[in-house]
Order: sequence, then C-alpha cells, then structure tokens
Amino acid sequence: ELSGISIIPKDSAMFLLNRGKSSESSLHQMEIKRIKLSGIQLLPLLLSKKVHINKLLIDLPNYKKFDYPKSSVNVPDSSGLDIDSIRINHFGGLRINKISIKDLSMKIIDLKSDQVRFENNPIKFDITGFQLIEIDKNLFRLPFISLNVSFFNTLFIFTIQSFLQV
Repeated sequence: ELSGISIIPKDSAMFLLNRGKSSESSLHQMEIKRIKLSGIQLLPLLLSKKVHINKLLIDLPNYKKFDYPKSSVNVPDSSGLDIDSIRINHFGGLRINKISIKDLSMKIIDLKSDQVRFENNPIKFDITGFQLIEIDKNLFRLPFISLNVSFFNTLFIFTIQSFLQV
C-alpha cells in the first residue's frame, strides 16, 4: 500500500506558465490518497518477469491540468499511444484482473483567463482484464479490455473497441 502520492509541477515551472513565459502550454498535477495492491503472484514474477496482480485500488485520485493557451486555436496532440506496440525493456508482461478507481476528480484550469474550463463530480469505475501481452522481445500489445463505469448510481458497460470504431 502506498499513501499520499503527489506528482506536482515545480514552483518555477508554474510561475513561468502562469505568466505565459513557459515553453510548455500546460502542466499536470496528480495526487492520489492511496494505492493498494492485492493478490500479487510472486512465482510468475520470479520465473518470467511477468507481473500478475488480482486487484489494484486507486483511492481518491485528483488530476489537474493547468493550461496557458498560446493561441486561440487548440491543436490536438497527434502523438497518441500505439496500443499494438508498446516497448518496455526487461519485462515479461502484466496482468491486472481488476483496477478500481474510486472518486476520480479532474479539473482543467485556464491560467490565461483564470477560469475553470472543466471540472467533474467524483466518479468511480472498474477496469477488468487489463493485460500487456508480449508479442516480441520487449514489445507488448494492449488487447481490448472491458471497462465498467459507474456514474451517479448508473452503470455503463462498454469496451475499448467501441471507442475505436469511429
């Protein structure tokens, strides 16, 4: 179990961004109250460098994105993530039966206009069947997974594949 995890931008980076003098157009902050792992299998890790975890709980993650738009036109990030070829060295694979995210809150703040552009009420959701499968030495793919999302006592169930069918 890990508690009180914070990934925050340096004060100097926030100072520059807040004044529009940063080479970056945004900074990110993530705070997590607790991460708990249960059911870690040691034998696959020792024999084949594969990590098998029964349940991963992420409790009260709070994500903030601080933006200082350089222009009025937002250019989408085209780098993306190729889920068919993820390179990880010295690793044999990863399987997590269930990832539970409890009370995720997100906020996007426009520092230029000093306005909150997006903010959500805390949401809970589960990801089941998460795994990275080795397809070649140090090369993995992320197969389609089932994602169960619960908003305000309503359950939505869909697959990653449904997002990719555009």
